Amino acid sequence: MRKALRAYTRTVVPYITSYTPITDTMAAMNITNLRLSSGLVSLNKTSSTSSFSTGTVLPKSFHKGSVSGLLLARTVVTPVQCSASSGAPQKRRGLASQAATLVSELAEDDVEEVQWPKGDDNEERIEADANQDKDELSVENFGLSEATINALKKRGIENLFPIQASVIKPAMEGRDVIGRARTGTGKTLAFALPVVEKLLEAKAAGSRSRAPKCVILAPTRELAKQVEREIVATAPSLRLLCCYGGVSIMNHVRELRRGVDIVVGTPGRMIDLMERGDLDLSEVQYSVLDEADQMLSVGFDEDVEVLYSKMPEGRTNYLFSATMPVWVKKLARNYLEDPVTVDLIGDDRVKIADTLKVLQINVPVAARRTVLVDLLTVYGAGSKSIVFTQTKREADDVSAALGRALPCEALHGDIAQWQREKTLAGFREGRFSVMVATDVAARGLDIPNVDLVVHYELPQDNETFLHRSGRAGRAGNKGTAILMHTPRDRRTVTQLERIAGVKFDTISGPTPEAVVHASATAATTVLDSVSPEVLPFFSKAAKELLASDRPAEELLAAALAAVSGMTEAPVPRSLITMEEGKRTVLIKPAEEEGEEEELLALLAKV
Repeated sequence: MRKALRAYTRTVVPYITSYTPITDTMAAMNITNLRLSSGLVSLNKTSSTSSFSTGTVLPKSFHKGSVSGLLLARTVVTPVQCSASSGAPQKRRGLASQAATLVSELAEDDVEEVQWPKGDDNEERIEADANQDKDELSVENFGLSEATINALKKRGIENLFPIQASVIKPAMEGRDVIGRARTGTGKTLAFALPVVEKLLEAKAAGSRSRAPKCVILAPTRELAKQVEREIVATAPSLRLLCCYGGVSIMNHVRELRRGVDIVVGTPGRMIDLMERGDLDLSEVQYSVLDEADQMLSVGFDEDVEVLYSKMPEGRTNYLFSATMPVWVKKLARNYLEDPVTVDLIGDDRVKIADTLKVLQINVPVAARRTVLVDLLTVYGAGSKSIVFTQTKREADDVSAALGRALPCEALHGDIAQWQREKTLAGFREGRFSVMVATDVAARGLDIPNVDLVVHYELPQDNETFLHRSGRAGRAGNKGTAILMHTPRDRRTVTQLERIAGVKFDTISGPTPEAVVHASATAATTVLDSVSPEVLPFFSKAAKELLASDRPAEELLAAALAAVSGMTEAPVPRSLITMEEGKRTVLIKPAEEEGEEEELLALLAKV
């Protein structure tokens, strides 16, 4: 054990005034049992008056000459049980002084040597400016290679997003980076650019090896494939393997044996390949953990730590996460060396993109599916929409119900991998406009031109709500999220408003007139998309219709109605209960003579 150790004190009691030998402290407080572990030691003083434990941060280092032992260690705590003599209540400062003296001279065998890397107060932070001038964000201004600049411009990327611009400088200097940003702000390209530049530079210098130089971990197959597409489009000359479960492992083995520069995939499949001896992590120079907070929610935390422990020290690490739960902070402390934090969120209480508008609607359970069709028709006309459910069965049922009115597909974990990829490809290409998905299946998806997200069922937690909503309004585009709920969910909705940091606008179900108007607009868009090469096949039928007795305007209106799928008049719906076949009537006091009789006559008709 080193002669001089650094001890970081974390305690709810901030009154650290002096140090005394641990034996004196134990004797003064009648401590009968002292247990230390690889974790932060918690002191409980049992008495009728007070108790305290190490819980929050006081992250300064303390040195007291030649300290031969370390009492405070690194993560969680095996409590120190204390027995104190009863007596008059002591002031908090007195208790604090006693608690703070727990750093002193212990025998080496009594303590496990641990350092707490880079206390939170000492970390270097870059508050990325989300409103930077576009000229400053030009791809020409960041020292990127000509090949990378050309690849970006070929994709229509002339300017970087703020987080991308802020990450490149420290990353190119070889610094470890923690990136915090809301979903849809360009996190994928933020870590792809510095990795691509470093690997291209090494290849140009003649570096050749079959073992991967970069490992990118993603929580889901879809996110892994999204990262693969981003890197291949930016640097097609790099050899890349995307590996995940649900497909034959031998395909991945063959690619690894040929040699790859980058491996991107889910932790489970990477561990399978590593245990088979096919994935060699000994030459990894760059590691990326994408959507780190979601790794925890899908149960990959242990797998991530296993993979990190097999990578060589001295590598460069990038960690990206929209939120920073305890496990993510622990991971950063254990594996990142002197990281710089690039923060696009900071302490801002608004946790969703300012391009996203959130609406809420109170809908009885019995009317949910019919109202959902109208919401998608009115708010999602002419664009892509994602409907979120909690269960796979509900996703299938909702997709089947919507399919009778709108082109729709389901996406969840029970669907075969080849079908999932086919569904995502069809959604991206616009072959259908509505996708019904579960939370895990859609985690991390980056699909362009998604204008509408509908929470058909309330999310199970706050972070899921943020990630769901973040599928729309991405990359600076406008988007809408609609939260469907019942009256008993009011408290949950209020909590979600507080977490999101915005007030949700309340809406009612779309009126039949609004639905018809939106359907007509969508049908007109469909007509514009018909290829001129198809028209000759329908010219004869068109001429016969125009020669009939029906007016041309009526014929065109019928054609638009047929294209929109609305062949019958919409059924009236109550604005209060959403029940079909019922009307809502607002009764006001009569202001002129005769209005009361007219109102009674109207009510009689209804």
